[in-house]
Amino acid sequence: MSSLLQSLDLLSFDIGRPSAVDLARQSVLRFSPKDWDGDEIVDSAAARADSLGNDRDSALACAGELIAALAVERPWEPGAIRSIVGQIADATDLDAEEIRLALFREALGDPRLASLPPGLSIQTALRLLLAFAPVAAASFWAVSPAQSLRCAIRIGAGARRMRTAAEEAVNSGSAVRGAATATAVRRWQHVAGVVAAHAPDAHMLEAATYVRETARVLGPALERESLLDRGTARERSLVAAGERRLARLGYDLHDGPLQDVGAARRELFLLRDELVGLLGAAPEASAARAHLERLEEMVTGGELRLRQLAQSAESPAILTRPLRTSIEAEITSFVAASDIEVDVRLDGDLDSLTGSQRIALVRIVQEALSNIREHSGAARVRLSVERLNGAVRAEISDDGRGFELERTLVRAAKRGRMGLVGMSERALLLGGAFDVHSAPGGPTRIAVTLPEWRPLDAVDADQPSEENVLWA
Repeated sequence: MSSLLQSLDLLSFDIGRPSAVDLARQSVLRFSPKDWDGDEIVDSAAARADSLGNDRDSALACAGELIAALAVERPWEPGAIRSIVGQIADATDLDAEEIRLALFREALGDPRLASLPPGLSIQTALRLLLAFAPVAAASFWAVSPAQSLRCAIRIGAGARRMRTAAEEAVNSGSAVRGAATATAVRRWQHVAGVVAAHAPDAHMLEAATYVRETARVLGPALERESLLDRGTARERSLVAAGERRLARLGYDLHDGPLQDVGAARRELFLLRDELVGLLGAAPEASAARAHLERLEEMVTGGELRLRQLAQSAESPAILTRPLRTSIEAEITSFVAASDIEVDVRLDGDLDSLTGSQRIALVRIVQEALSNIREHSGAARVRLSVERLNGAVRAEISDDGRGFELERTLVRAAKRGRMGLVGMSERALLLGGAFDVHSAPGGPTRIAVTLPEWRPLDAVDADQPSEENVLWA
């Protein structure tokens, strides 16, 4: 069998060489990580290549999409790009420098970069600039309405030279100053940022071309930054109002129903003692005592749940302690009230999330655990919160009886119970996604993903580190 396969391989090789698209795809995938799960991306790149008319455009489209997809996960090295460019140039008989610039444009224009958080999108574009262009360092400078510069992201050394060129580019649109070149990034005809690079004198003109291409595609990222900024301001206002209502609810529960339930529980204890004393050894005494004890357990359990609800409404506590501590406290309370086992995994930096994100995650975990305790009949729960690839993701699953999702949502809405809907609204309010899967017989899984974002002007201008990243 192996000799037959070898013969077929030799025959296919003799019949003809691989197409330019195949060579382009192979040249890029040589540099993909071994554990890269990129089948869908490869299929997408192949489909786009098939839709174009000639070998050159098809090869560039395929390679550009794959390069952009991999650039999101890790930086490209200049040597790898040179190898890819050389193979595509050989396959298409075109000039290598022409291929390099065209491939750079394809990668920069890939929709994946535009869909990233603004800071990550800009950083990825700068990494591509360093891989494709003859530059030693690259930076992005945010420009305030007063025309002051702030170094938002810098990769490599030479900040002082790049700042000088960036300052000139704010007024003139582009500048070459010493060993640095810079081009302004415009948003609605106003300069909102500057891309600058440090390059050898012999390659300054070529470097300036790549810097201009980078600046050209970063305008939409800055527009998205502006939209996120305005959306976040509205979100802060809405969340603050909601949390004030929750805090008031907590105080009202503590001062009202909790006091009433506590008083009722004490009266119930007194009634039990009096009845037992009156009935003495009568046959009815044992049955009456059992009924009263069950009633005491119900009242005590109701008081405990009311107290937990009142405490959970205290959002300031969530903001003043680490997210891990808040989640672990919820789990401890859940286990004590339900005797359900919980497997927990908390990964990544969870302390630098925004206050709104921490509140949303704790509230969603609270609601999910409450639903599991009250309705699922589960024996085990799995809870994970991890920060990965530009987002924070929480997932809660249980091995309970499950439910019919659509019917449950309709029934809950009619009864005014907005648990699942409320969780979804919290995620959507922060620009995230909420997903729930369940069916009769189980299991049930709830997942929420929140994007990480922080304004581009949130970091000081000249940090000593070689790479400043501005999203949370």
